Amino acid sequence: MDIKDYSEKYSDHYSGDFRFEPVLVKARRKTILEALKKYGHKNILEIGCGMEPFFQFVYDFDKFTIIEPSSEFCKNAVKLAAENQKIKVIEGFFEDRIKEIEQSKPFNFIIFSSLIHEVQDPLGFMKQIHDMCSSDTVVHINAPNMNSFHRLLALEMGLIKDIHEKSSTDKKFQRTGNFDMDSLTRIANEAGFEIIDSGTYFIKTLTNQQYEKAVKEKIIDESIFEGLEKMGKYLPGLGAEMFINVKIKK
Repeated sequence: MDIKDYSEKYSDHYSGDFRFEPVLVKARRKTILEALKKYGHKNILEIGCGMEPFFQFVYDFDKFTIIEPSSEFCKNAVKLAAENQKIKVIEGFFEDRIKEIEQSKPFNFIIFSSLIHEVQDPLGFMKQIHDMCSSDTVVHINAPNMNSFHRLLALEMGLIKDIHEKSSTDKKFQRTGNFDMDSLTRIANEAGFEIIDSGTYFIKTLTNQQYEKAVKEKIIDESIFEGLEKMGKYLPGLGAEMFINVKIKK
């Protein structure tokens, strides 16, 4: 992955006109916060923090470790941490900094958010995460859902030939793979995990670019996104993104 190119394009979501990605970031965050509330999380590992490191949204932790390959995202995380001694930010790729990350073990909760579809070897990566876990560790994994409402709609409209066909966003951010719930569950099982709960969230009806254009031209306002997030309860399994919470197999 060209991490510099990725960082520059991702940072663009946080400047200028309305961008849809932060809407999904907010929905992901809500789902992760629900998992943190449900499970223990005194010692947290976040793999890839982007522009909004998760320590900003959770306060009752003893230690919080971030591993992030983007220099820009790391600098932002360090600035936001404001010399908080509970927070450790490590710059580099996860697979290259295993020994340094292990110094912060044992982790109660590991956040692997919106990344599994961007790594070259998802199974190998999951096995490395498995090595970071104790029997009590919960790992939260989320990814775009290939069986989402908007993917199925595009298929039925003839815009795509297969739900796993790469979108312009996939290509823009160098995504190497994609998953539905069955394939995400399968790769977690193969890596030595068992699913403790799962689901999808945020019903998406248009592409990111179409939402951005519709907001810019005042066809819709941002209040629609609150409704689309809540629509998930009526359309289980069809959310734009999906998650699994896992533990190592006993």
